[in-house]
Amino acid sequence: ARVMPFVPASRAVAASVAAPPAAEPVGEGGEPDSLGILTAIRRKRAAREKFFPKGLFEDPCWDMLLDLMINHLQGRRISVSSLCIASGVAQTTALRRIADLYDRGLVRRIADDKDGRRVFIELTEEGVAAMKRYVENVGPLG
Repeated sequence: ARVMPFVPASRAVAASVAAPPAAEPVGEGGEPDSLGILTAIRRKRAAREKFFPKGLFEDPCWDMLLDLMINHLQGRRISVSSLCIASGVAQTTALRRIADLYDRGLVRRIADDKDGRRVFIELTEEGVAAMKRYVENVGPLG
């Protein structure tokens, strides 16, 4: 895969994003389970939609960072269109927020070698390190 500068796409193809199963927030030996902590945070954020008006708690950059880190820990790549869906906001807003994350050095754009139309977004080393520090700081209580 080759790294490309980020240029917001004019449109993204809709794709479904399934939440991974919940994991225990504390791993063996009492060590924080980053995947479990991040999954629990994402699940709790999504639960707010059941009790409060839609759009009240929009935070697309954070939702995208959570999704990217969870998928990073699972060894999965995320396309731009999937990340837009994970953000929970309109596609145009999501694309602007991806550009913001790129401008701050937290994500990079990777062209798909097998499909020239598809582009993946992944956390940079700086993005991964920031998310790891966050998990270490909040611990299993999220």
